[in-house]
Amino acid sequence: MIAPTVEDVDAFRRAIALRMGLRFDDDGLALLEQLLAARMRATSAPAAADYLERRMPASAEISELSRSLSVVETYFLRNRDQFSALDAILRKRAQAGPKRLRVLSAGCSSGEEPYSIAIMIRETIPDAAQWDIGITAFDINPDGLDRARAGRYRAWSLRETPPEIQRRYYTVKGDEFTLDHSIRSMVRFEQRNIVEPDPGFWRPGQFDIIFCRNILMYFTPQAMREAVERMAGSLAPGGYFFMGHAENLRGVSAGFHLCHTHGTFYYQKRGDGRTEDGEVRESIASQSVSEPLPADVSWFEAIAEASARIRSLADAPPENAVKPPAQPDTPRADMAKAMDLWQRERFGEAQEALSGRANVDPDSLLLRAMLLVSKADSKGALSVCEDLLRLDELNAAAHYVKALCQEHMGNLREAVEHDQTAAYLDPQFAMPHLHLGLIARRGGDNATALRELSTASGLFAREDASRIVLFGGGFGREQLMALCRAEIRAAERAS
Repeated sequence: MIAPTVEDVDAFRRAIALRMGLRFDDDGLALLEQLLAARMRATSAPAAADYLERRMPASAEISELSRSLSVVETYFLRNRDQFSALDAILRKRAQAGPKRLRVLSAGCSSGEEPYSIAIMIRETIPDAAQWDIGITAFDINPDGLDRARAGRYRAWSLRETPPEIQRRYYTVKGDEFTLDHSIRSMVRFEQRNIVEPDPGFWRPGQFDIIFCRNILMYFTPQAMREAVERMAGSLAPGGYFFMGHAENLRGVSAGFHLCHTHGTFYYQKRGDGRTEDGEVRESIASQSVSEPLPADVSWFEAIAEASARIRSLADAPPENAVKPPAQPDTPRADMAKAMDLWQRERFGEAQEALSGRANVDPDSLLLRAMLLVSKADSKGALSVCEDLLRLDELNAAAHYVKALCQEHMGNLREAVEHDQTAAYLDPQFAMPHLHLGLIARRGGDNATALRELSTASGLFAREDASRIVLFGGGFGREQLMALCRAEIRAAERAS
């Protein structure tokens, strides 16, 4: 057997991305080299090219690769906040709809997730035995599916399962917990590769709820988009889609409404333009502030006051100032001109550059909203953000600006929720963490303040320069990091 070369390993990486959807960065090449060599030996392939061209395309070989590449860590009722949201969805469905439910657990590993869903259905719907319920679960790894069908688990898999649930649904023998047949019979397991299109399986509108958690985060962007598109197509209008806490659909799909209830984020498929989220929703954003912050310490007003000072100096250019080059008369040119004026802190002229256009693209609406924030017009900025979110519901920056506006209007619970949404949609966005830290510190929640301000400080060090210009209210990167440090010291003294 000829040892694989660097080029062979790179070709193996591309083949895995194509056939399994998995993304491997350069620091994973050593693992891939070892795996390629092992599979060449196991299949008696004389060279890497032979393995890649003849052995690897077989479904059986993909299954073998999945044994080495699958992430199998899971447990029952993992992320209880999502199961609390599921409980509310099921209760509403039990009150309103036909007694039929179809659920998919994609990437089910050793079965803890689909069985948790089955338990939740039994716990939530009293007459579940009279319903037409189907739970389908699939995974690419045959080893995990074998363990799932057996329904036998160690105590570690039940570490988040309440004792009363354990007593109702498990039989204990030694250190082994066997799941009751009534729950096991509710789930049908299949071996399936999520990246392979199968029109017979992904039928339009067949599922009411899909769980696909902590799978797509390992995928290439293209594989992720294609998998989400298939799952979205198989969801009924108004159906629900649950992802892992570190995953989101920003930049992946515009086919969903974002929901935020029970302290977690999930999605509802767009249907007729109406979402049930407002009916199910019960925001429990965790923050202890009960009264509005004093106006003179509001981050919204700090931005507006800084902008006002800059405007008084910058809106009257020196007589010998060099004028920017003329721009052609197009909507995008007006946007470019407005952004250039904003970057040069000429807010009044930036407002004029946008005034003659409908500005229905997200970038121009976002700039318009920040121009209104700079003028302390929170209601106007909030209205523009609503327009923006009708175009792009997963726009993290729009949620951050809404948080600023809600804080200024005294609605701190809503401000916290929009900041949390912005941070969820874009984990690298520093501003919502800064804002959450400021709100928490002024409300006396110093533990939250320290956590959020420390996160913001780290993110500001690598924050995109254009976002600092747009959202920093005239403060630069170093000033914002210094502000974080000063607020952290104040929170430490108050702790």
